[in-house]
Amino acid sequence: MTDIFEVQDEVVQKIVGALAVTLTKGEQQRLRRHGTSNVEAYESWLRARALLTRGGRDSVIEARAMYRRAIELDTSFAAPHAGLALAAIADHASGWALDSAQALPEAERWARRALELNDQEPLSHMALGNVLLWRRDHEGALAEFDRMIALDPNFAQGQR
Repeated sequence: MTDIFEVQDEVVQKIVGALAVTLTKGEQQRLRRHGTSNVEAYESWLRARALLTRGGRDSVIEARAMYRRAIELDTSFAAPHAGLALAAIADHASGWALDSAQALPEAERWARRALELNDQEPLSHMALGNVLLWRRDHEGALAEFDRMIALDPNFAQGQR
């Protein structure tokens, strides 16, 4: 399992070669970008992401725990930090936050930390963009969303 990312890269390269596709430099970089080399951290992040998309309060609570687990396993993995920002936004938007005055500041702290770790991670820009949108900083939000799409034009979560 420790070489899973290497195997994934090999498979992707073989598919690209078989299809005779020419990738741009940015697309090549995105294919090699995983955010972590820790398979367990990556798996925790994937599980958290799936939980967060369910949208229920219990799912958001479980997602937070999985994001925190991913961070424990790899403190430099930006995506789970962005995930915690999105979970705080979900709490704020749904009225689930124990302290509603702290939900957006918490989300912003997590989003900015994600960007400190990796400003090339589209999810981090999406998280900060959502914080800024809730703060009614529309220009700032649009700038973050534009950056997200510039980094990965195929980022499905970020499409309108």
